[in-house]
Amino acid sequence: MNTITVSQIFEANQVLTLAIAKTLIGKTIAITNAEYRANRADVRTFKLISIESVFDLAKNNTCEGFENQQDYWIQKLSDKISSFKNTLQLVGEGDKPYATCVLGNNFFNEDTFFGSDADREIYFIEVK
Repeated sequence: MNTITVSQIFEANQVLTLAIAKTLIGKTIAITNAEYRANRADVRTFKLISIESVFDLAKNNTCEGFENQQDYWIQKLSDKISSFKNTLQLVGEGDKPYATCVLGNNFFNEDTFFGSDADREIYFIEVK
């Protein structure tokens, strides 16, 4: 597989919305996002396995004194459960996606994945 550069992804100018991401499940994609000058944009390449809420993913995280992190949230942070359920993450095989989508995020016209900052959308290309 050829190395994909940040420039190639930005030149393709394809923003990763939730609707698009759903069509890419099972496919290999390369993603990046714009960064402030203190951080460098990088390319993350992975096979997109699923899109899960952080609430659902929390079932897989240990949390001392609780069955798992989700159990902790239910018992201690019940007022935040809706927020956890409305925050989605890409689950991939390969590089870690580091991509989040908050349903109803006011920065974008539609539900869109972002990287380190909620106003910096993820750009992608499909890897053939």
